[in-house]
Amino acid sequence: MRIILEVQAKEDANCSYNGSSDVMFVVGTGREIFCPAASCDNGLRRSAGHVTWYKDKKRFILPSQRGKMKHNSIKIFKIFKDDAGIYACDYVQYDNTSQCDITKTWIRRAVFELHATMENTEKPPNILDPPGEKTLEVKLGKPLEITCKVHFGFERNFSPQIQWLRSNHESKSGQLEQKSSAIDEPNNLYGKTYLHVAKLSEVTEDDLYDIFICHAKNSVGNSTAVLKLKEKKTDPVYFIYILSITVVLLLAFYGVSGFVYIYWIEVVLLYRNYFSKDETLTDHKEFDAFVSYAKQDSFDCSDIEEESYFDEERFAVEYLPEVLEKVYGYKLCLLERDILPGGAYIEDIVKYIKRCRRAIFILSPRYINGTSIFELEAAINCIMEDKTLKLILIKYKTFQEPASLPPIVKKALTVLPVVSWKTKSVTDTSPRSRFWKNIRYHMPVKKTEGWKESFKSLG
Repeated sequence: MRIILEVQAKEDANCSYNGSSDVMFVVGTGREIFCPAASCDNGLRRSAGHVTWYKDKKRFILPSQRGKMKHNSIKIFKIFKDDAGIYACDYVQYDNTSQCDITKTWIRRAVFELHATMENTEKPPNILDPPGEKTLEVKLGKPLEITCKVHFGFERNFSPQIQWLRSNHESKSGQLEQKSSAIDEPNNLYGKTYLHVAKLSEVTEDDLYDIFICHAKNSVGNSTAVLKLKEKKTDPVYFIYILSITVVLLLAFYGVSGFVYIYWIEVVLLYRNYFSKDETLTDHKEFDAFVSYAKQDSFDCSDIEEESYFDEERFAVEYLPEVLEKVYGYKLCLLERDILPGGAYIEDIVKYIKRCRRAIFILSPRYINGTSIFELEAAINCIMEDKTLKLILIKYKTFQEPASLPPIVKKALTVLPVVSWKTKSVTDTSPRSRFWKNIRYHMPVKKTEGWKESFKSLG
């Protein structure tokens, strides 16, 4: 079996159809499509041929309810948009003129593209927004964009025109900056929708009395829509709503601020109890606080009642350790208890102060006017060298500063934190009182069982 393939040029095929390879059809109408290859004949005697149709590289068969497939054409009753595509038709003929009893099969293929189109619109543009006449509320002094949304029906030679016009051509706002853009739509066969935007850099009083006109035009006619500007007034209900929210937020802010201000110490103690690290673990110091108070030889017994002194001494050596050591777990340094008997020189006091994290001074007229004031002066000099050391002043009784007070002590009395003792007896104040909260606020953070009182004391 031998097969011979002969290719013949289009010019030699003697085709009567030399039209365009693009075919336009109108959606909704009927159309008969002929195979261009069936019109070709080179004069040879051939048997009648048949046509095979393809669409988009697939065999095409037209359903009977949609049309008829004839010998060399397709007749479609009603054309839809989906009928568009690339069509190919193969016209097959058999040539029996060969002297060698060889039958030649001739296949002529024609390819063309069907484009969907519509009848030109018979209507002018349809302005979707603004619809006829519209009033827009604006704020004076603010920039503004006005938009005109227009739908144009289908036209083969499509040339849309949209423009914003204004009735007052001499407005101080000047010319409008305008721009059009097409809106993407899934089915634009029936036309296109455009959005035309004009910009005002600033809305003025003149603009409120002006009329803005959207003018749209196509080959059929034109359409217009009117836009007016109106100054936007504050809605009383909205104003009251905003004012109420503002007042509530301010009250809440001041309420929270007042609460924090009043209970700041409690808040700090609560935070320390759960989140702060123990300050006493890595500083290598022996005591949490050095306690200094007026000694027996710091005053003249003939001038001051003996009972008042012992009450002050009892506060320093009994009640202060009872609360800070037994309740809250601190370790205090008391001269009479922790330093060898026989008294201590100023050098010894300085040495012990440096071994403490805090230094507590119980101030009273006896203390300020007695020899114990030099312990305060020594501690002030120590904090110049050791920044971790902090001083706590307890005003046990009111006093007046004597003229002989060292200047460094005078300055310290004005800048150092002072906690006032306001009760008459050392037994009048509970360990959970405000006074002890203030003392603990200035003491170092130390995690002991006693620190659980920080939370309980808030109740």
